[in-house]
Amino acid sequence: MKRPAAAALALILALSLLLTGCASGKGKLAVSDPEYAEYVGTWFRGEDPWGGELTITIRSIVGGKMDWTFTDAYDGGTLYQELKGTDVKDGTVPFDVQGKDAEDRNTSFRYRGTMELKDGAVAVTFESGAVTKKTPDGVSAVRGAETPASARVLLERPDESELNTYTVQSGDSIHSIAKRYGISTKDLAIMNQTVIIETAKAHGYEFDDVIEYAAYLFPGEVLVVPAG
Repeated sequence: MKRPAAAALALILALSLLLTGCASGKGKLAVSDPEYAEYVGTWFRGEDPWGGELTITIRSIVGGKMDWTFTDAYDGGTLYQELKGTDVKDGTVPFDVQGKDAEDRNTSFRYRGTMELKDGAVAVTFESGAVTKKTPDGVSAVRGAETPASARVLLERPDESELNTYTVQSGDSIHSIAKRYGISTKDLAIMNQTVIIETAKAHGYEFDDVIEYAAYLFPGEVLVVPAG
């Protein structure tokens, strides 16, 4: 079932907040410090300095502490990490994100830098970033061995005209929905990571990355999909 594109962001934002509250065991809507309310429960996307697609999803900002997810889809895979309690001061968020590739556990990544929450967008400045892979011959660099000069990127919300919503039906899978809308399974999972992860957690599932969570969709779950 589709809904008008103009309602897509508001609907998914509300659902994301509700599920975040339920999964936490509090049964209440997620809350945020007032000055950061517009950033919570949605995601910001853009191109990283190495040509990949970077997505920052902010789940909550309470008491100057931010819970968020970092997802970076690049030619070789998907880098994903959940972070809790990151300090936020005057809209500035220093970060040191490290973890494993969502599809290849022999590939590790680490990114360091600063985010700025300003004017409804998220500006990310990378101080360093690297992806390495373990092989029988040792460890080799995959990407980001050197930080490009253009290490500052601006992440913005998706345009409303580009989105619709789809309600998961019995028998649906992340693969069948992605095929229907002409989008990769990985991109669909990244677009809907907050809802997918929190819904699966509410059903008792716990995994390391969004790709594994995406294997578990439930009837009635509302996903954002490309319009048209």
